[in-house]
Amino acid sequence: MNRWLPMIAIVAGTLTGGAARGAAVARHQAPGSTAACDAGAMDDPEGARLRVMARLGGREAASQPDLAECLARADALLGLWDEAGALFDGLAAHLGGEAGMAAHAATLAGEGAQSWLAAHQPKRACASAATARHLAADDPALRLLEARVALTCDRVALALSDLAAPFDEPSLEGQALIVRAQALRMAGHPDQAAALADESLRRHADDPAALLERGIDRAQAGSLRAARADWERVLEIAPDAPEANLARQDLSVMDADPDRSDAAQ
Repeated sequence: MNRWLPMIAIVAGTLTGGAARGAAVARHQAPGSTAACDAGAMDDPEGARLRVMARLGGREAASQPDLAECLARADALLGLWDEAGALFDGLAAHLGGEAGMAAHAATLAGEGAQSWLAAHQPKRACASAATARHLAADDPALRLLEARVALTCDRVALALSDLAAPFDEPSLEGQALIVRAQALRMAGHPDQAAALADESLRRHADDPAALLERGIDRAQAGSLRAARADWERVLEIAPDAPEANLARQDLSVMDADPDRSDAAQ
């Protein structure tokens, strides 16, 4: 996996949504079970996991989709990424062929992709993201997700294809600028990537992801002092963010090379 691709935040149920999703899911669950699980899992994922296992009573989770979804969310919150990814994938496969369930199945496949990324299994993440796009080809959030995930599998052409059309939602287009920059850098165009990072920073000053990306682009172009400034700014404004961990790694690599370190001072 490319270490310069920050992890996507996993937020249950936010990749796609709407009234149709809620209506379709309702027939798969006991009254209030998934909603109650979501709330309980957020507060006490370990307790939620134990309650689900007790209710399953040794049965396969796939036999009870509402419980399986609850278990997957609890696993994700506990950092049991392999287990969560397998459950989300199984649910997507189980529900994807049912009438009215494609959008929800796509959401689950997308969450599976993110879980596999967290588990450092990019090939499985790419497979899950492809399933999500197949189930909901017109969903813009899933198009952006597939582009992000494709870069972890070095599928730069697919990422650029996914990103070719603009995103109508401003928040998605803002994220897409950074992913386009990452894709262009990986395609060997750090100057174009830096220009997109600059554009992102003009829209959202001091965005950690944009600063991290511009620093990488500048380093690859030989502007080491400017790269150091961007990475140090990330540490200043967002010391606990995932981007800060990557910035620290890049600064450490730079400092370990006397020639690069001196040039960056």
